[in-house]
Amino acid sequence: MKIVTTFISFALTLALSASVAPIGDARLAAAPGPAPEGTRAGADIGSAKKTGTAKKKKDIGAIVFYQWRDASNKRILLRMGTYDYKGNGFGWVKIVAKHHILSPLSVEFVTRAPGGGVRDGNEYIYHAYANRKECVRGSCYYTDSVKVRAVVSFSTPKVHWGVKLDGGAIGVKTTYCLNANKAWACPPWVDLAIGVKNANSGNSTQGSIEWSYSPVRVQGADNDRAK
Repeated sequence: MKIVTTFISFALTLALSASVAPIGDARLAAAPGPAPEGTRAGADIGSAKKTGTAKKKKDIGAIVFYQWRDASNKRILLRMGTYDYKGNGFGWVKIVAKHHILSPLSVEFVTRAPGGGVRDGNEYIYHAYANRKECVRGSCYYTDSVKVRAVVSFSTPKVHWGVKLDGGAIGVKTTYCLNANKAWACPPWVDLAIGVKNANSGNSTQGSIEWSYSPVRVQGADNDRAK
């Protein structure tokens, strides 16, 4: 339990320390509770405010620390969530621990795909592409491209994966890369596409990284391939 709590704190720290402002409003919420749209909650979010009257402490996994609207104006919630390190869970903790996406801005970009996602019951599925580009003597080409999927649930259960929700929607269940090798973790350069430094990327990234909502043609040994 101590390990999980420590990781949740780490995940929240990552969200709060993103090196660029979020798409939308860059304000931080100062009071406990859901962050205003386009914002990230402050570090004290979810704590009981000392006013002389005892308040029930909110389940840390239910905390909404970042929210925004997709292309069709649906409100998207990103909760802290939970993860059991066996592949199960939801929310930011799962996205960081299982899929190695370290910026909430990457999640936001995927869910802003034109058209507002594809509906699947109470869920919406969104896709975007993270692309690596190289330029040599003025000639540019893509060397790699990874399709990224986000799944957002608008169901409003009382409990989800052991987390007691507050009556709102589950929100972002997961965001992950559709890797050719089926690996759970995204390549360390994916977050760089949104302009956020990923600590795991080191200084080995050459060229530029960018997002797109359509596949690009990748130059490779297997002849140019569109992903």
